[in-house]
Amino acid sequence: MNFHGPRWMIEALLPGMLERKYGRIVNVASSAGIKSYAYAAAYGASKHALVGYSQAAAQELRKTNVTMNLVCPHYVDSPMTKESIALIVEKTGKTEAETKKFLASQNPGGTLVGVDEVAEAVWTLLSGERNGAVVELLGGKGVLPAEKTAVWR
Repeated sequence: MNFHGPRWMIEALLPGMLERKYGRIVNVASSAGIKSYAYAAAYGASKHALVGYSQAAAQELRKTNVTMNLVCPHYVDSPMTKESIALIVEKTGKTEAETKKFLASQNPGGTLVGVDEVAEAVWTLLSGERNGAVVELLGGKGVLPAEKTAVWR
């Protein structure tokens, strides 16, 4: 569903956007959609598919007033990550704090991405004119200068 769910939603809503001559689509993929991770091949492949689909569709939409963009966060401080932490704790015997610290250290910014950072990136794309952007959220809010917490492509 990481690929087909968004694709089906787009296929259902895009005709109306094109008819109205206006629309904004922002897919939230993952850093796994722009780089690969060991032991997550199927997840990464599904996110790569969403990134490729979105980039191709953005090219097809470039002469319309419908835009398609992507937000690709690294590990986010979210319920999904909390579930992953619980699973890692169960399988490894590491503590929750150790596991959370490890996942944060895997982000280029050294901290987990905040859900507010994801929402801000999505809102920026929904309210703007960019088309075909890929926003990689690195983590590091409050640690790094703001321009270093995301990479806009």
